[in-house]
Amino acid sequence: MDISSTKLPLILIFVLVGILLLQFITNDNNAPVIDPETCELYILDSQINSKHYLMNLIQNVWILKTSINKILIFN
Repeated sequence: MDISSTKLPLILIFVLVGILLLQFITNDNNAPVIDPETCELYILDSQINSKHYLMNLIQNVWILKTSINKILIFN
């Protein structure tokens, strides 16, 4: 697949959302999903016992999408 393809950003977004959903599905359902201190949604990573905030993941996907779009526009 060529990097200048118009389908590449969509494929990457679907892959990243799929990874996010997979993490959410495999997450412990008894664990709280709202941080009482910040009132943000998070996923608890059971391997390293750390919180991954969903807003940060969404912002990272948006940054990746805009970066890919800038690369495609300038090339």
